[in-house]
Formats: sequence, structure tokens, C-alpha cells
Amino acid sequence: MRGDKLASLRQKLRRGTDAFEFNALIEGVSTLDETPPTDGPSAPEDAAVGPPPAPEDAAPPLQPQVSQQAPAPTAEEPQPPVPDALAAHSDRLRVALDTLGDRLIREGQDMAAALAAGSIEDAGLHLAHANQILEILHSVDPSGDLARQLHARCAPPAGKTWPGTAWSLVELAESPLSALLPEHAGDETLRALLYAAWGVSFEVAAQ
Repeated sequence: MRGDKLASLRQKLRRGTDAFEFNALIEGVSTLDETPPTDGPSAPEDAAVGPPPAPEDAAPPLQPQVSQQAPAPTAEEPQPPVPDALAAHSDRLRVALDTLGDRLIREGQDMAAALAAGSIEDAGLHLAHANQILEILHSVDPSGDLARQLHARCAPPAGKTWPGTAWSLVELAESPLSALLPEHAGDETLRALLYAAWGVSFEVAAQ
């Protein structure tokens, strides 16, 4: 890889939070507004009032008026439920998304701890697990709308999607997972981290 290209990629590292607030995810803070939209039916209007009383000086009617009473309200017929597979399984889907989000948080925390301890092989293993979780999230909820609709704890912010996977140096540079890398991480450390995520043994030279 050309030196200028690698330098450009390294400048992009730890800049992935533009796509997803991964630090907020790790802290367990949801960036989703928890206030559900108030789109329910409006309050019913007051019942219609009869015509205003006739003036006192008006002549009485020639024939008595028969009181017209409103018909007694009939019981509202139950409406058939709208066929919606999402509504029928919303609780299960929310639990599944929360479980995946919790696992993603743990893998990120373990990856950061392994990097801080200098264990590149363990860090790569956690990176691989995080990538696998993200692949599942993208397969079931590519836009993140499902997680937001179900108010999942780790739903992406409005207008954002789940982070992309980081199987390559370019993807790692664009990923919020790059924010977990220590400041002193060099080129060989980054390559070793990716090789470990692929399951390939790679020796890191002493720096």
C-alpha cells in the first residue's frame, strides 16, 4: 500500500463516530429519543348542541313539536386486526436486537481491554465477533429503522444505520471501532489486529 494512502487511512482512524456513536453504545446510553410519537386519535369533540331557543316574543308553533331523541348508541363492532407480522412478534424482535446490542457492547469493551493490555490476538478475536454481530444486524435491520421503531436500547440515532464491519484496513478506518484503538497503535499493530480477526497468526515486531 502506498505511504500516502496509508497515512490518509490512519488520519481517518477514530473518526467513525460520524456514522455511529459507538462510545455512547459502550456506555449503554441510547441516542434514541425515548418519547414515542403522539399519533393517537384526537379527543372526541363535544356532542352537537340543539338549535338555540326561540325568542320569548316569538309566536308559539301551531302544532306541538314531537321531541326527536337521538338513537341510543349501538355497541361498536370490533374491527379485525390489521395483519402485521411485526406487531405480532415485536417483543421477540426487540429482545433479539437488545441481545445483539449487548453482545456488541461487550465485544467492544473486551477488544479495548485487550488492546490496552497489548494482546493483539485476543483483540482480533473480539473484533471478529463484533463484525459477525454487525453482519447479523445488517441482515435483519439494514437501515436501523426496525430497532428505532421497537425502541431497542442500542438503536442507532435517527437517520443513521448500524456501523459497517471492519474486515479490512479501509473498513477499520471508516468504522467507529477505530475509536477503541490506542493512540500509539502503529501500522504493524493494525495489520496484526486484522490478521487476528481473520484467524491468521502474525508476529508484531517490537516498536
